[in-house]
Parts: sequence; structure tokens; C-alpha cells
Amino acid sequence: MHTRSSLIGTLIALLVGLPVQAQQLSKINFTAIEQAVNNAQSKYYFPKLAERYKRNDTTLTKEEYKHLYYGQVAAAGYAPYGKKSKEGSAELGLTE
Repeated sequence: MHTRSSLIGTLIALLVGLPVQAQQLSKINFTAIEQAVNNAQSKYYFPKLAERYKRNDTTLTKEEYKHLYYGQVAAAGYAPYGKKSKEGSAELGLTE
């Protein structure tokens, strides 16, 4: 019985000592992202980033992915529900 309580105490001590991992929260500046993705001179210009993404560019950075993700809704031609093509199938994402 004493061994059992010692084992439980040891397990509790180990579990309490484990580092707790959580998501790192960051503040998103939507205004700055909107300006960057719509500025043709910006390295975050949405059409350029979208083209790199479509080409499966492995050099895209976390910051560029953040601009792609959050900037998509601010980009010209954004269609959240897709657009019907001539054949009637839905084309999702940006319309061209």
C-alpha cells in the first residue's frame, strides 16, 4: 500500500513538472496586410505570392504564408463561394 501511494505521488510530481505546450498567439495587423497584398511594389503583393504558391515554391516564408492566408480576402477578385465557369463547374478562390 505504501509503495502504491509513493508511485502515485511520483507520477503526479512528474506530470506537474512536464512543460505545458500551447499555441503562440500573435496579433495580426490586418490593415498592414491588406495594404501590402494590394501594393504591386510590395514583396507581399498577393498575385505574386499566389503564383509562387501555385508553383509549389518551397522558399515561401512564414511571413509570406501569413500574408497569403490573411490577405486573400483583401485581394482583388476574391470570391469566397467561387464563380461559375462557362461549363457550370465552380472555380474556387480568386477569379481571373
